[in-house]
Amino acid sequence: MAWDFETEPEFQAKLDWADAFVREEVEPLDLAFPHLQFTPLEGKRRDAVDPLKEEVRRQGLWATHLGPELGGQGFGQLKLALLNEILGRSSWAPIVFGWVAVGHQLGAGFAAFAGGLVRQQAGSYAPAFVMAGVAGVIAAVAVVMLARIGRDGAPALHPAA
Repeated sequence: MAWDFETEPEFQAKLDWADAFVREEVEPLDLAFPHLQFTPLEGKRRDAVDPLKEEVRRQGLWATHLGPELGGQGFGQLKLALLNEILGRSSWAPIVFGWVAVGHQLGAGFAAFAGGLVRQQAGSYAPAFVMAGVAGVIAAVAVVMLARIGRDGAPALHPAA
């Protein structure tokens, strides 16, 4: 049995659309609103981003990592990887394409599982709370360190606040 590595023509058309859309519509948000992609959308940012989200929904590319029962397309890993290759070019793409919550969902699922496992083994949630606190401190240090580094590895002129 041969393995065909070609992208389906219908999905390739979606990838081509996403490539042009990210380049022409989403990447300019990186320049217009630098380091603001994870702040609440208000005013001009909301006016700029909401129509882009609607266009992504019309194209059937909103929250593609979710199954149809959760409002997504339920794309497989290969399609997600190909799409992420395009979305990774812009800090705003995860917001525009409905991907921003994925990391939170994975983290919450892991924390719930790990907390239950610790409770079952230790008889208390205390060790889980301590581990969560340590992880939070490590994450905070990492964010501060990364905020001081630009995309090209040089110090950032405007670190994220």
